Amino acid sequence: MIEICVVLAIVLILTCMAAPSFVQMQNAAAKSSAKKRLELIWQAEGNYAVCIATTPTECGGLQAILPTAGSYVQAGMYTFNLAVNGSTWTYTATPLNQQMLPVIVMTSQGAMSCTMHGIGVAC
Repeated sequence: MIEICVVLAIVLILTCMAAPSFVQMQNAAAKSSAKKRLELIWQAEGNYAVCIATTPTECGGLQAILPTAGSYVQAGMYTFNLAVNGSTWTYTATPLNQQMLPVIVMTSQGAMSCTMHGIGVAC
Protein backbone atom coordinates (compact mmCIF):
# COMPACT_ATOMS: atom_id res chain seq x y z
CA MET A 1 0.00 0.00 0.00
CA ILE A 2 2.85 2.37 0.83
CA GLU A 3 4.44 1.63 -2.54
CA ILE A 4 1.25 2.70 -4.36
CA CYS A 5 1.15 5.96 -2.37
CA VAL A 6 4.80 6.66 -3.22
CA VAL A 7 4.18 5.99 -6.93
CA LEU A 8 1.09 8.23 -6.91
CA ALA A 9 3.05 10.98 -5.16
CA ILE A 10 5.82 10.77 -7.78
CA VAL A 11 3.28 10.89 -10.63
CA LEU A 12 1.58 13.88 -9.02
CA ILE A 13 4.89 15.73 -8.63
CA LEU A 14 5.86 15.04 -12.25
CA THR A 15 2.45 16.24 -13.45
CA CYS A 16 2.77 19.48 -11.46
CA MET A 17 6.21 20.06 -12.97
CA ALA A 18 5.02 19.43 -16.55
CA ALA A 19 1.85 21.55 -16.47
CA PRO A 20 3.52 25.00 -16.78
CA SER A 21 5.65 23.83 -19.70
CA PHE A 22 2.57 22.46 -21.44
CA VAL A 23 0.73 25.79 -21.06
CA GLN A 24 3.76 27.69 -22.36
CA MET A 25 3.97 25.39 -25.38
CA GLN A 26 0.25 25.86 -26.10
CA ASN A 27 0.61 29.64 -25.90
CA ALA A 28 3.66 29.64 -28.18
CA ALA A 29 1.80 27.51 -30.73
CA ALA A 30 -1.26 29.80 -30.60
CA LYS A 31 0.89 32.91 -31.07
CA SER A 32 2.79 31.33 -33.96
CA SER A 33 -0.45 30.26 -35.63
CA ALA A 34 -1.93 33.76 -35.29
CA LYS A 35 1.21 35.36 -36.74
CA LYS A 36 1.15 32.94 -39.69
CA ARG A 37 -2.52 33.74 -40.37
CA LEU A 38 -1.77 37.47 -40.39
CA GLU A 39 1.19 36.96 -42.75
CA LEU A 40 -0.92 34.83 -45.12
CA ILE A 41 -3.68 37.46 -45.24
CA TRP A 42 -1.08 40.16 -45.95
CA GLN A 43 0.34 38.07 -48.81
CA ALA A 44 -3.14 37.33 -50.18
CA GLU A 45 -4.05 41.05 -50.08
CA GLY A 46 -0.90 41.87 -52.06
CA ASN A 47 -1.59 39.11 -54.58
CA TYR A 48 -5.20 40.30 -54.93
CA ALA A 49 -4.05 43.86 -55.62
CA VAL A 50 -1.71 42.64 -58.36
CA CYS A 51 -4.42 40.39 -59.80
CA ILE A 52 -6.98 43.20 -59.92
CA ALA A 53 -4.45 45.43 -61.70
CA THR A 54 -3.55 42.79 -64.30
CA THR A 55 -6.40 40.28 -64.78
CA PRO A 56 -9.43 41.45 -62.77
CA THR A 57 -11.78 38.76 -64.11
CA GLU A 58 -9.65 35.94 -62.68
CA CYS A 59 -9.37 37.11 -59.04
CA GLY A 60 -12.43 35.43 -57.54
CA GLY A 61 -10.42 32.70 -55.82
CA LEU A 62 -8.24 35.21 -54.00
CA GLN A 63 -11.18 37.39 -53.04
CA ALA A 64 -12.95 34.40 -51.51
CA ILE A 65 -10.21 33.83 -48.91
CA LEU A 66 -9.86 37.48 -47.87
CA PRO A 67 -11.76 38.67 -44.81
CA THR A 68 -14.32 41.42 -45.23
CA ALA A 69 -13.96 44.76 -43.46
CA GLY A 70 -15.37 44.73 -39.96
CA SER A 71 -15.60 40.94 -39.84
CA TYR A 72 -14.66 38.98 -36.74
CA VAL A 73 -13.33 35.43 -37.06
CA GLN A 74 -12.39 33.22 -34.14
CA ALA A 75 -9.62 30.73 -34.84
CA GLY A 76 -7.80 28.88 -32.12
CA MET A 77 -7.04 31.10 -29.15
CA TYR A 78 -7.49 34.36 -31.10
CA THR A 79 -10.22 36.51 -32.62
CA PHE A 80 -9.27 38.22 -35.89
CA ASN A 81 -10.66 41.54 -37.11
CA LEU A 82 -10.08 43.49 -40.31
CA ALA A 83 -10.36 47.29 -40.17
CA VAL A 84 -10.16 49.27 -43.43
CA ASN A 85 -9.33 52.98 -43.63
CA GLY A 86 -9.34 54.15 -47.24
CA SER A 87 -6.60 52.31 -49.08
CA THR A 88 -4.93 50.96 -45.92
CA TRP A 89 -6.05 48.19 -43.60
CA THR A 90 -5.15 46.69 -40.25
CA TYR A 91 -5.71 43.04 -39.35
CA THR A 92 -5.73 42.47 -35.59
CA ALA A 93 -5.45 39.20 -33.68
CA THR A 94 -6.87 39.61 -30.19
CA PRO A 95 -6.28 36.70 -27.79
CA LEU A 96 -9.20 35.16 -25.96
CA ASN A 97 -6.96 35.10 -22.85
CA GLN A 98 -5.27 38.49 -22.74
CA GLN A 99 -3.36 37.62 -19.58
CA MET A 100 -1.20 35.03 -21.36
CA LEU A 101 -0.98 36.08 -25.03
CA PRO A 102 -0.14 39.31 -26.89
CA VAL A 103 -2.38 41.29 -29.25
CA ILE A 104 -0.82 41.03 -32.73
CA VAL A 105 -1.40 43.63 -35.46
CA MET A 106 -0.48 43.45 -39.16
CA THR A 107 -0.80 46.55 -41.34
CA SER A 108 -1.28 46.77 -45.11
CA GLN A 109 2.36 47.94 -45.29
CA GLY A 110 3.48 44.58 -43.85
CA ALA A 111 4.46 45.86 -40.41
CA MET A 112 3.70 43.48 -37.55
CA SER A 113 3.58 44.59 -33.93
CA CYS A 114 2.75 42.88 -30.66
CA THR A 115 1.50 44.38 -27.42
CA MET A 116 0.77 42.83 -24.09
CA HIS A 117 -1.14 44.85 -21.50
CA GLY A 118 -0.58 47.95 -23.68
CA ILE A 119 3.22 47.52 -23.78
CA GLY A 120 5.11 46.61 -26.95
CA VAL A 121 6.67 43.15 -26.83
CA ALA A 122 8.75 41.12 -29.26
CA CYS A 123 6.75 39.26 -31.89
